[in-house]
Amino acid sequence: MLNIFYNPVYIKQKKVLLTRNFKHSIFLNYLINFNYVFNIPISEKYIVSGPHKRINNLVKTFKKDQNVSFNSIKYDNSYVVQYDEFGKSSVDKIINSNNPNKRILIGPLYNIEQDREINKLTKKYPYIKKLVATKMALKNAEELDPNFISESTIVLPSGIISEKDLSKNLDIKNRNSKCLIYFKKRPVEELNKVIEYLKSQNQKYEIFEYGKYENNKLKEAAKENSFAIIMSGTETQGFAIQELMAVNIPLIVWDKTINNFENYQLSGTSVPIWDKRCGVVIYNLDELKNIFNSFINNLSSYQPINLVLEKLTFEKYRKDLKNSFIW
Repeated sequence: MLNIFYNPVYIKQKKVLLTRNFKHSIFLNYLINFNYVFNIPISEKYIVSGPHKRINNLVKTFKKDQNVSFNSIKYDNSYVVQYDEFGKSSVDKIINSNNPNKRILIGPLYNIEQDREINKLTKKYPYIKKLVATKMALKNAEELDPNFISESTIVLPSGIISEKDLSKNLDIKNRNSKCLIYFKKRPVEELNKVIEYLKSQNQKYEIFEYGKYENNKLKEAAKENSFAIIMSGTETQGFAIQELMAVNIPLIVWDKTINNFENYQLSGTSVPIWDKRCGVVIYNLDELKNIFNSFINNLSSYQPINLVLEKLTFEKYRKDLKNSFIW
């Protein structure tokens, strides 16, 4: 049994009144508010950020769970996904409640200052722990705060897809020979070099640049194309990349290992949840050229969907989040 606290104020962005694009319209915020009142997930085509995706996935995972209460203190265990003003207020209410069996898990939506506040809470109250999305995020937490206590932290990525929907993706066949390029927060010079190389190999491609595509169109392209090249900055979890994994498309990842975060230089990676079943990780253009033909000739040997099944389904997330309160 679990209380979940979330609020869309964390993910709503400034909108305009008159626009042809609903995603940029003030009416999207009205829709977000309406769905929030009734704990309804929003359509994927209106998701505009990673935190928005995380909150939406949280609602998808638990909306039909009869043992979950949203935004009210009903049970002993409470999960507060964000530590903004709403999150702080929620945590304060739980702390001040008379329940001697209360336990609180907070995160991973917070900035550096809020992170340090959470660390202080975990030291003061043994019934409070912090949640980070991945092992890389845990490493970053240690780099940011020398007094950080790892024993007070839970590593738990969000689920990204249901087992039912994932099983449908196992039947995807008859892919074309095109390459999908996912491009996010990297120098355009690197992208141009990759394009130049693909042209030299007569390799067809299509580009999806962060902030300039609809989520559903990215997923549909991933179901049709034969492989993908990922050129992303560092990720805390990397929802878009993991959704590519979920449609079982083999990946070449040009990794980035430095995370420049709020004037700090931290460890990083473009794929914080990864293994060799997903594809190949490279670090420069020469490595791409060296592995390209071998990779293309062995696409059937990669099965990223299996990693998603093991670690990133809604069902896995639901079970693991509830078990996180056993301490």
